[in-house]
Amino acid sequence: MARGPRFTPEQVEAQIVPKIVEALYPIFHPVEQQDCAIQARHHAELTEIATQVWRSFTKRSLPL
Repeated sequence: MARGPRFTPEQVEAQIVPKIVEALYPIFHPVEQQDCAIQARHHAELTEIATQVWRSFTKRSLPL
């Protein structure tokens, strides 16, 4: 049976973090500001949160 491509943990994180940001954005910022600097700051903050969420999840999901 052929297996699909195997991804490194870093590749998986790079793919999943933007999806977490996309899910969190409307919760934290339901009405986005039009100022590009504010948008960039919000995105950076949510990217950091999403990264920590993902790393927390993967740390807990590893077999003991």
